[in-house]
Amino acid sequence: EFKNMLLPLEFKGTGRVRLGDFYGTAMNGTWQFSENPAYLRELGALDESDPANPFVIIPNYNNGHSNCVGATPYHDVCCISECEALTEAIEKKFAAPAVAPQDL
Repeated sequence: EFKNMLLPLEFKGTGRVRLGDFYGTAMNGTWQFSENPAYLRELGALDESDPANPFVIIPNYNNGHSNCVGATPYHDVCCISECEALTEAIEKKFAAPAVAPQDL
């Protein structure tokens, strides 16, 4: 759901949304996108490679703990990572701790 809300704001196919656009959706009533920069940084969802133009990294935000729908001391209920099936297939095929990039 969050991914589908953020993709229309994506900057030039980078998988990122300008931080200002991210907060702009919150200003328009979309409560989900209101996390502060420190929290986004902690999630690994803030790209500050250009400090004058920070971005939110869509997959890192989407899979962040802030998007879990419930939590207890014993478990969290979170979205399934879209990469999980791909990672599993790669791990199963190579069955090794490391693989040369050209073999992928």
